[in-house]
Amino acid sequence: MFFKRPFEYFLKPIEKSYSKEKGIVNPEASRDDKKLIELLRKTCDEPLKNAKKMPVYPFEELIKKFRTTDLAAAVETEQFKKMAKNGFILKSGEERIYYNQKPGQPSSHEKTNLHLGIDYVVESGLEVFAVQDGKIAGMEIIRKNEQELFEKSGQKLYRGEGGYGNMILIQHKLAGKIFYSLYGHLAAPRETPIIGDLIKKGEIIGQVGKSFSLENGGWPAHLHFNILKEQGAVAGYGSEEDLKKIIDPLKILK
Repeated sequence: MFFKRPFEYFLKPIEKSYSKEKGIVNPEASRDDKKLIELLRKTCDEPLKNAKKMPVYPFEELIKKFRTTDLAAAVETEQFKKMAKNGFILKSGEERIYYNQKPGQPSSHEKTNLHLGIDYVVESGLEVFAVQDGKIAGMEIIRKNEQELFEKSGQKLYRGEGGYGNMILIQHKLAGKIFYSLYGHLAAPRETPIIGDLIKKGEIIGQVGKSFSLENGGWPAHLHFNILKEQGAVAGYGSEEDLKKIIDPLKILK
């Protein structure tokens, strides 16, 4: 996430210990992965309408556009609001920056913060759709009273201390292969889903949550979307090893 440092800090060349290339660093896909990717390309819906029209940006390019490391300030600009109205995507497998951490420099007790999945940066309230038939396999739901107490307190979560906020994980089976789709930073659901509920492709499963709210984990309004090969690979950030547990959505949806 963003934090306050001189803007020039982010323009310095960074030696990446995990890859020779910027952007997606997922290792060569296995034969099974490639088969699944081809199937998903033919059968997957988009989690947001008109998503194919949204431009894709590397994370560093977003910093350059707004010349600030303070995302709370960036989202108030007319430029950001205009971009969010049409929607844009932040790439998968890229470094994201947490407070007091150096990008791309893993330590003995910390993993490199590579973003696992893609972010659709859009206005709050947009409907989110299931990409395939499946069933609900997991969720994180913020209780209504927790959200109300948070709003009354006037606190702000600028570094995403709340994680995903509201998140739904759906299990799918396609041609005998099991995989999962993850939808994070959702608005509070009208009715709490139940584990095992059946979901149809194209069914509305939620809406994008409000910016800097507890319900979306304290981030600006956006949908975090990912495709997992393992149910337990739900973390939004991780290491090069964690990238092997997911399939980059941009290989399927763009």
